[in-house]
Amino acid sequence: MLVVLLIAGGVGDAGWQSADRLVVLLTLAPLVPVVAVAATYGPSTDRSYPALVVTPNGGLRLLLIRAATVLVAAVIVSLLAAVLAPAGGWMRLGWLLPSVTTTATTLALATRLGTRRAATAVGAAWATIVVAVARLADDAVGAFRLPGQIACAVLAVVMVGAVVSGRRSFGRWLPS
Repeated sequence: MLVVLLIAGGVGDAGWQSADRLVVLLTLAPLVPVVAVAATYGPSTDRSYPALVVTPNGGLRLLLIRAATVLVAAVIVSLLAAVLAPAGGWMRLGWLLPSVTTTATTLALATRLGTRRAATAVGAAWATIVVAVARLADDAVGAFRLPGQIACAVLAVVMVGAVVSGRRSFGRWLPS
């Protein structure tokens, strides 16, 4: 994923327009923590999962610690790619709030679907939303402008509420 972000950030094909590289960066960067969360928790990716489910500090607390860890690491990698992005200004950081939103949505859906299925659903939905907004607004970065950022903030708050209300489901065996 680091390679993809670096290519999107401007190290890739010289034939790409700078706006194209920025759109790829803005679209892929919010998915880095989603993939990382899916890879760090659940019965299919964590050998210690059966033991963690029954421990007092397992479940949601452990998932949130791991999610915070991978979110910080993903943000560092994505910030590196953003620094290398050809476009200037604040638009290079337009992926930060969507990253929090996609991660919170993955955690909320994981209460019902498991982390892998939730991450797959969130990734597909995110790509669809970015493309749909770009086509409707006739603006490739339309999803990352102020209305999109406000929508991400509202959705993040709702999804954090969903994670908190579904916290008990992290103490049981979930599908991958």
